[in-house]
Amino acid sequence: MHQYFFKSAKSPAPIAHTRGEIAAFFLPPFADSSRQAVIPWPAISLWGITEWSLPPLAPGWSYGGLVLGLTLVAWFWGRARDRDTRPLAPSACEENVGPDPLPSWLLSAMTQPMIATDLNGFVVYWNPAAEALYGWTAAEALGEHAPTLITSPESRAQILDAIARLQHEARWSGECVVNHRDGSTFPVLVSLSPFCDDAGTVLGVLSVSIDIRSLKEAQEELQWQAQQAEALNHVLHAICRSLDLDAVFTAAKQAIQRVLGSEVVVIQYQRDRQCWIYRTPYDSPDLDWLDVSHPITDQDNPITEALKRLETVRLDDLSDLKNFIQGSLAEKSPGPWLLTPIQVQGQVWGSLVLIRATAQSWRDHEITLTQQMAAQLGIAIDQVELYEKAQRDLIKRQQMETALTRREALFQSLFEQAAMGIAFWRFDGTLVQANEKYCEITGYAADEVQAMRFFDLTRTHDGAETRRMFQSLLSGDAPS
Repeated sequence: MHQYFFKSAKSPAPIAHTRGEIAAFFLPPFADSSRQAVIPWPAISLWGITEWSLPPLAPGWSYGGLVLGLTLVAWFWGRARDRDTRPLAPSACEENVGPDPLPSWLLSAMTQPMIATDLNGFVVYWNPAAEALYGWTAAEALGEHAPTLITSPESRAQILDAIARLQHEARWSGECVVNHRDGSTFPVLVSLSPFCDDAGTVLGVLSVSIDIRSLKEAQEELQWQAQQAEALNHVLHAICRSLDLDAVFTAAKQAIQRVLGSEVVVIQYQRDRQCWIYRTPYDSPDLDWLDVSHPITDQDNPITEALKRLETVRLDDLSDLKNFIQGSLAEKSPGPWLLTPIQVQGQVWGSLVLIRATAQSWRDHEITLTQQMAAQLGIAIDQVELYEKAQRDLIKRQQMETALTRREALFQSLFEQAAMGIAFWRFDGTLVQANEKYCEITGYAADEVQAMRFFDLTRTHDGAETRRMFQSLLSGDAPS
């Protein structure tokens, strides 16, 4: 049994008391007497408060004797209150010593979880807010070792060291991870302060906890948003700098690996072959088991069917992979997969595949980042395909222009060297071009022919017939 020593109101010599007797000072008045320790005469003095325990009245006492007895008790109690006004010696808990400590009913009304322990860490007080935060009732927690009960293994040594140092320090505060009764863990901000007797001797530790789960979640969300923005910017810069898809895929792979720590694979769907091929380079030893030389079949494959419907496929249970890529894939891949479709012009182009080395399930914000990354890759692929199409059209046009130039040169050569007269006339009868033989036959010089109209070269009595034939040619009818 642990014993603790307090200064007596009747004698300067310390008197030993148990942990239960210390706990009596934190219990509210009229509490269950089975949870309060009876402190015999002489009474103890704690924080300047002196409590007296009188023997029961003997049978047969008169009412007047009772009044007289109560009067004497009040007189002695007043003398005891005024008996010692000497200043306390400075100590580590000087700020916690005072003539009027907070009563237990006021501590119970505090909205912050408050726990009092002895110097060995055993619980002597546990308020309702602590019950709500940690899940254990006061009846269950009293007498338990608080660091073992509520502190997680990774934070336990930190708390035990802080309790030990409180005998020489005024207070300690810091973050630690604690346990709930249901087995879950969560972060709290803990403030530890010692409580003392009139002489400044440290009797135990008062702990105040603040649940900081919401704060941590907000910090993690801000950090995640910053990482997400950095990853997307990395890919956007790669798209702006290069139209090489392999470079863009490599940038996306590096960004995802840096943020999520997952292996990344990009596969492309080939509709004409009804299969999927690998597009990203593989330099990770963790993917040695992946056979990239063989395409992924599209036949009887529910995973690829979902991708073609533009659905994100989340595989936390690797047994679902029995029909995907190869039968032994689940045995070779240790962690879950996440397959996000990459769409271009409303149709599936391929998939961004993430492979995790651990059995940790995919979280919603990780899936959101992967979908955003796949959308950026879809934009990059669309731009590259448009550029490549424009390049192909330009090359084709240049080839056609080159061929046309060659044909024009050949025709011009044949036109100039022809043994017959050839002339090209417009619909209005003006001359476009006539070769040398035509000028020779008509007897006009080239500049003279250029200034003439078609009907000027015909005989006058043949003019009407010539005009009829010319109109027939213009209308598409064969001349007769």
